[in-house]
Order: sequence, then C-alpha cells, then structure tokens
Amino acid sequence: MRPDRPPDTGPVIVDGSGVPTVLLVGEHALDQAPAFLRLGAVVVVAPDRGSLDRWQCEQGGGDGRARVTAADDSIVVDLRKHSIEWRDVALDITELEFRVLAALASEPDRAWSFPDLRATGWGPATPTRDDLVTVRSVVQRLRNKLRVAGVLARIETVRGFGFRLTMQPPAPRSVPDLRRSGSVTT
Repeated sequence: MRPDRPPDTGPVIVDGSGVPTVLLVGEHALDQAPAFLRLGAVVVVAPDRGSLDRWQCEQGGGDGRARVTAADDSIVVDLRKHSIEWRDVALDITELEFRVLAALASEPDRAWSFPDLRATGWGPATPTRDDLVTVRSVVQRLRNKLRVAGVLARIETVRGFGFRLTMQPPAPRSVPDLRRSGSVTT
C-alpha cells in the first residue's frame, strides 16, 4: 500500500458488463463478501490497494460506480449506498427488504424460489417451517412500498414456487378528445 493514499473505506462496486463486481481490499473486508455474493455479484479480494490497482489496469480499468439496473432502468439498485431508487428517489426500505428486492431486481423475470429468497435475505441457516410465512410477509411489505411509490414493477407470485419481479409498461397517456368538448371549430 502506498503511504500517500488513504486506506480503503469500503467496497467498490464496478458494473461494466451487466454483472456487478465488488472489489474488497484486505482481510478485514472478507466478512462482507457473503452478502455481496448472495446478491449475485462477483467478488474480488486483493491483499492491498496497490495489488488491486494493478489488477484493475490489467482488466481495463473501472470507475467504481455502483449501479445495477432492472429491466428498463426504472429501478436502480445501488450496492454502494445500499439503497434502491425509483426516479432518483430512494425507497424507504429496511435492510432485509433491500436484500430481497435487490435479489429480485438482479434478474428481472427470473422466478426465485422461497428457499433462495430466504437464503438471500436471512443468510445460511437451518430452514424452519415459518420461512414461507416470513418470506411472504417481506414480499407483501415490498409490494405495498412499490405501489405507494408508484414504481412500475410488480412482485408476482409463482404459485407453489416463489416470486419474480416484472416491469410494467407505463400507462398510456390519455389525450383529451377536443372534438367532444366543443373546443375545436371546423
């Protein structure tokens, strides 16, 4: 590590290929890797910042911007800020809701099983019979929050399996018929 450079303050996420890549520096950052892996990111761990810089140069660079988008770029999952935005406004969601929605948005239209969503949200643990109810509860809260925010996305139920995030097309704009209102003269 070069002495003129400040120590790394956290993960850097690069999205150059459609797959988010998380860059971690040092052994102290290893405990962050499982959470990013559960979100579908590729995780690169370097022993020091100099090694990471050399690796990035060999890979063609990267600007460290953290954006993963779903479908038509309407929902933005920002892994660095740990937020989900709709039309440049961050949604008010919990950490658990973030992990579940980020997973669903990482592959729009993919059907996620109940066990996969449970593992993504809560991490590895022994499955319990309450898991199904717990996952459904989080999804219901997310559905309500997306609806209230006006997000053009739906979390659909895949009967007997799990859930998927789908983007809805914007509603067509209604154009007033001026001929009926008497505003148009012929």
